[in-house]
Amino acid sequence: MMNLLKRAGALMMLLILLLPAVSMAQPPVTAAPPQATAQEAPAEDPAPEASPEAAQTIAPVQPAAIAGAHSAPEGFEYLKAAKANVNKYFTAIRIPGHEHTVYAFTDKGGITQFLVYGRLDKKKGMYKAEVSSTLAGDSRTFTVTVVGDKPYKAVWEDFAKPKGIKLDDTTLPKGYRKTSKTGVCYFTNLFKQKEYRVLGRLDGRGDAYYPPVYGKPKAGSLAIDISQDSLRFHHDGEKYYKVPAEYKNGFALPVFIRTQEGEQVVVWTDKSMLEREKLK
Repeated sequence: MMNLLKRAGALMMLLILLLPAVSMAQPPVTAAPPQATAQEAPAEDPAPEASPEAAQTIAPVQPAAIAGAHSAPEGFEYLKAAKANVNKYFTAIRIPGHEHTVYAFTDKGGITQFLVYGRLDKKKGMYKAEVSSTLAGDSRTFTVTVVGDKPYKAVWEDFAKPKGIKLDDTTLPKGYRKTSKTGVCYFTNLFKQKEYRVLGRLDGRGDAYYPPVYGKPKAGSLAIDISQDSLRFHHDGEKYYKVPAEYKNGFALPVFIRTQEGEQVVVWTDKSMLEREKLK
């Protein structure tokens, strides 16, 4: 009897010793991996710290856009704006999933302001709108919401006025040439045309490239994503192409906008998309 009690006690001691080891052998519970945040556009980075060469050789892959949504006050009607009804400081852009042209400008605070042309209560004009964006996996959804209840009239004081920043051999992007104007550079495209950009600085928003007007950043303009300019570079030994009819009035350019969520994303201006492989 004593021997049986001793064996039982020894067995209990062995089980006690083995329990922690079994517990430690179980896989640990891990927290879900952090979600990747949207990458900020190059326009937010101070130019001296950016790497212009790295930014221009390969165009960034944008998430696929899926059909978005839109909403407007009851009775609002979208209309096509005549050229005379579009302020020259507005940029016409295409919001993926939205069939109507959206107009945008950068205000003095560096925020993108959006407008759509239409009619509400028999009043035609530009109505203020908001653009929201969400990213789900590899797809991005946009929502356009008309928020204005009466036509908006822009005044000069509303527009951002970036200041030109001097370029030197260390900040000049690869593939571009300087000009005598402060911050202005250009490249020669496939059609033997010079496309100009100007490096500008807006307080609180860092440096970015804008379309120039008389050697200065165009007031209210949207920053251009120059990483995709390289797709139109003319290379040594390559022939120049004749400008097809659909590009006589220009072609779409990628520009940065700031959504309602404060995120900077790239959209395209409302012109024909240039397809290099189809040029003859």
